[in-house]
Amino acid sequence: MLPLTEEQSDMPATAEQVISIDHVAKTYGETRALVDTTFAAASGEVIGLIGHNGAGKSTLMRIIAGITDPDEGALVIAGEPIAGGRGLSPRRATELGIRVVHQELSLCANLRVYENLVIRYPGGAGRAGGGTAGL
Repeated sequence: MLPLTEEQSDMPATAEQVISIDHVAKTYGETRALVDTTFAAASGEVIGLIGHNGAGKSTLMRIIAGITDPDEGALVIAGEPIAGGRGLSPRRATELGIRVVHQELSLCANLRVYENLVIRYPGGAGRAGGGTAGL
């Protein structure tokens, strides 16, 4: 997973990089979810991440959102180096402006898209005091 080149992107090369991931790796037992993964996003970019099941998309997003620590690699968010990629909490990621919309199959059909993104889930997994969908 690499960022687009300047020719592939509408963003100028001088755009401020707000997320930078360098040589990140994550394994779960024998499963290598991420291997030597590099990714960057500039201020103002909207990025969609697509790939086959098991490609590491969710793992990468969980690392960026502070839910999962990488085993290796460097992570810089909003100019703030995250020590070895570790120590980024979901709360700190939110304070840094990170939002992740996770795949959710149980949306509320009677609500608008943005309303589904702000639903509070009391006591949601990994969220002290409940969480918000999409954060």
